[in-house]
Order: sequence, then structure tokens, then C-alpha cells
Amino acid sequence: MWNPFRKKKDVSELIKDGSFIDARAQLLDELDESRDLSSDTHSKFHVLLGQIADLCLKQDQPLEAKKYYAELVDHHVERGFYTKAVAILKKMHRLDPEDPEVLTRIADFNRRVPKYMVNTKMAEELVEKSKEIESNQRAPRARRRS
Repeated sequence: MWNPFRKKKDVSELIKDGSFIDARAQLLDELDESRDLSSDTHSKFHVLLGQIADLCLKQDQPLEAKKYYAELVDHHVERGFYTKAVAILKKMHRLDPEDPEVLTRIADFNRRVPKYMVNTKMAEELVEKSKEIESNQRAPRARRRS
């Protein structure tokens, strides 16, 4: 029976109940509201991005999760939180180690601010892998021209 006085479930309750779709919808509403800099909830914008990305993973939607993680990386970089940005980039890399976009972002980040790359050996390997992917993508174009 519908009870108009019943409190709306919060996101953590929805997740605990396995209602990932409802939880995600609620988080997306909050995210839209918090995008505005003058919003009362803007300070938790980055938290919402992370929660939505994590929910996408629980729903087995890694491409959607990477989209929100990428926005979260941009958010942290804009504010100078490079260590947090690196952590999210590494999480994205674990989701798909062969994703050229993620490899390129990590390589670019390593070139711009190398001191924030905690594992420099990993960063160097990713830079090489990124260069290899870029050259492989250019090679078919060069063959077409000849």
C-alpha cells in the first residue's frame, strides 16, 4: 500500500536492496542539480560522479563507467588534484588495459606532470604502448594514401 508519509529511500538503501537502476536514476538527478556552481550540492559533484561510475560497474556497464570516470579525472585536474586524477586513470586502465584513449590520457598526463605518476615504470610502459597504438592507427592511413 502506498504511504504518502513514507520517507524516500536514499541511494545506499537502494543499492543495498539491489535496486541499482533506481539508485542510478536518483544519483543522476542529484548530479544534474550539482553541475551548477551556485548549487548547494556542487561540493559533492565529484562524489556523485564516482558513485554513478561505480554503479555502472555493478550493472556490468564498463563503457558508461569509463565515461563518468573520465569526467571525474577532468574535474580533479581542473582543481589541481593530480594524485586523485592519476588514481582514477589507473582504475580506468584496469577496466580496459587496451583502451587507446585511456593509454593516451595516462601518457599525456605523465608528460605534463610526471611527479604525480606513482609508478613511473608503469607510466613508461603505458607511454610506449600508447605510441605503439598511435603508430598502428597511422599506418593504415599512410597505406591508403599510397
